[in-house]
This record gives sequence, structure tokens and C-alpha cells, in this order.
Amino acid sequence: MLDGIGLSVGTAFLVIALVLVAGFVRRFATKYTITDQRLHIKHGIVARHIQQTRIDRVQNVNTSQSPLERLLQVGTVDFDTAGTDDADFKFVGVEDPADVVAAIDKVLVRHSS
Repeated sequence: MLDGIGLSVGTAFLVIALVLVAGFVRRFATKYTITDQRLHIKHGIVARHIQQTRIDRVQNVNTSQSPLERLLQVGTVDFDTAGTDDADFKFVGVEDPADVVAAIDKVLVRHSS
């Protein structure tokens, strides 16, 4: 009976460890950049996927945080952009999403003047 419980506990720890490692690798392999002209998202280590949009196409910026994300002080910043088919342009797992929104607002104000 103890062997079954030990195996179950070991399996649970292994699954948790794998999920944590996968999350760390995904976060390490994703880079978000805000410039005065564009927003960039780069995914991947071996294969590379790059999304970008012009800053003047940003129409709305929304943030969301689950209870766990609030505890970890991270969140998602979702950008609604004009004239693009890319409906999923998000900065996921960013530290302090409100600071990201403030940075976008600063760039937009400078861009419009």
C-alpha cells in the first residue's frame, strides 16, 4: 500500500516539476519589446515566431490578472489593433501590467504630437 502512495506522490511531484520547468522555459523564450514605432513579441528558442504591429494601430489596451497572477504580480496586456487579422496580440505573464499600459500611453502621446 505504501508503495502505491509513494509512487502517486512521486508522480505528482514530477508532474508539478515538469509544469514549472515548461513555464520557465516558455517565459525565458518569450521577449516583449515596446519601441516608439512598434510592439514586438518574439517566441521560441530553436524555432522563432515573431509578431509585431505598428504602435499607431493600437486602439485599446486591456489588462487582466487571475487571483494567482495577482499574487505573483504578473498579468496579461491585450492589445486591440486596427486593420490587422492578428486577433491574439498579447503580452502574457508580464510584471506589473499597469506599467506596460503606462509605457504604451507615453509612446502614443509622443507619437500623436
